[in-house]
Formats: sequence, C-alpha cells, structure tokens
Amino acid sequence: MKSKNTRICFFVFVLTFLISSGQKAPVKRKVEGMWQLQEMIIQDEPIQCDSLYMSFQLKAVQLRKVRPNNYSPIGAMGYYVFTGDSLHIEMKTSESLIEDFGFRNTTEGFAVEEFTHKRLVLRNDYGLWYLRKY
Repeated sequence: MKSKNTRICFFVFVLTFLISSGQKAPVKRKVEGMWQLQEMIIQDEPIQCDSLYMSFQLKAVQLRKVRPNNYSPIGAMGYYVFTGDSLHIEMKTSESLIEDFGFRNTTEGFAVEEFTHKRLVLRNDYGLWYLRKY
C-alpha cells in the first residue's frame, strides 16, 4: 500500500511539473535587460548612436550615455509599461539627457514596430528608434 501511495505522489509531482513548465514567459520579461540605441530617425533625419543605452528591469527604466574617455556614464531613471505592442516611458529627470535620446518630453509613448529577442524598433508621431539587445 505504501508503494502505491508513493507512486501516486510521484505521478502527481511529475504531472504538476510538466503542466507548469509549458507556460511562456510574460512579454514584459522579454524586454528586460540592456538595449543599445543604434539609430534614431527624428523628423526624417537619421542620427547614428553608439553610446546610448536603455536598461529595463521590473518597472524601472534607466537611460545611460557613455562618454568617450570617461568611465562614469550619465544616467537617468524612470518607469515604463510594456504591453508587447506599445511602450510608455515616464522619466524622473531633467530634460537635458532625454534630448540625447530624441525624446521631447519626460513622458513618451511608442508603438512597437518590431520586437525580437535581439531587436526592438519603436515609433511615435515624430520619430523611429532602432535598438539592439546588448
């Protein structure tokens, strides 16, 4: 009888594991991490970027600008909401740094044009942003 109970418990454990392991990670988790801004197109003017980074973690976003010959980056913090087809960012900082990222305001909304594990393309009414997973 004890052997039968052990088998049933083992079967329930394995079944529970199989059912729970088949779920996909939430879309929000896929955007988390460091992204490098490669190019912006603001009002039909392409701008190459090589020292601008966005880092997404939980509900926080950090914008960073790495300065040449200086190992301490300039950063700004804010909050974001990512739904898979849109990204909303609210920065808690002065506007001087966010201008480097092509933002007009401390609160920006974007449509997601393309989103893979390596590439993110954002669009709003005045620009396009191309990012790669860093």
